[in-house]
Amino acid sequence: WLAWLEHKIQQGYDITEHEAARRLTEYRRQNKHYWGLASENISANRPNAALPHYSPTKSGARMI
Repeated sequence: WLAWLEHKIQQGYDITEHEAARRLTEYRRQNKHYWGLASENISANRPNAALPHYSPTKSGARMI
């Protein structure tokens, strides 16, 4: 996932907190031992990072 994120940013793509969290879940689901998320992925930038259990919405997500 980190390699994906770095590659996309280097290519000039704008990645939102929501997109990053969604992609992380997709990568986790590919693991044969995946049983589901214990909690939503926390993907936060700037002031949202101060929120302990922040979960980005598609419409309110900030760019990373």
